Amino acid sequence: LEITAAQAARDPANADWARDLGRAEFRLGQLQRYRGDLAAAERAAQRAVDILRPIADKAVADVARRRDLADAELALAQTRLARGAAAA
Repeated sequence: LEITAAQAARDPANADWARDLGRAEFRLGQLQRYRGDLAAAERAAQRAVDILRPIADKAVADVARRRDLADAELALAQTRLARGAAAA
């Protein structure tokens, strides 16, 4: 994740590197959710959405980039739902 973040920071205009970072944040959030750290999972999922949304908005016809955003948004929603269930 650190290498991917450094790569994306080096060239913020590179959508491919930003996409790699967004997908890495998504995977990190999934891992954290499976391990039961819902707060960390929510933060990672939100970072993924924040990274992937502008990429998907600029490439409306690119199905893969739209799917990446949808996956991240779904993970964020599932994590928030799980946090609500855990609090109840």
